[in-house]
Amino acid sequence: MQAVSIIEKPSINLKAFLKYLLFLMFLGFITIEISQFFDEFSRYKDNNKKENTNNKDGWKDKKHNGKNEPHKNQTEKKSVKEQYENAQNEFKELTNKPNKSNIDAKRMTKLKKVIQNLQKELNKTGETHWRKGK
Repeated sequence: MQAVSIIEKPSINLKAFLKYLLFLMFLGFITIEISQFFDEFSRYKDNNKKENTNNKDGWKDKKHNGKNEPHKNQTEKKSVKEQYENAQNEFKELTNKPNKSNIDAKRMTKLKKVIQNLQKELNKTGETHWRKGK
């Protein structure tokens, strides 16, 4: 008598099914890893997000590029404006004075130069390094 083998060789369909099952497990593993990576990335991004707050000069903390960009130092601009107003008031007082001495006349010429220089400082639009000459 011939011995009947109880265990048969697996058919081709079973091999294909096992390969398909292994492939699905691999895809599942990849999708889980990718989703965990993006969850960690979004948490990192949310934790390091800066709020769009105004600084002490009133300008938003952002990069300015263009001809309307603010001065590099707003406090310096305010102090120059105060100096300009003080020099202008002193010049007006000297011009309204009825009897001017030589010292007053010299002071007026110096104040004119100071006022012109401060006016140039007030009219500066800030540095724009992105413009290049041809």
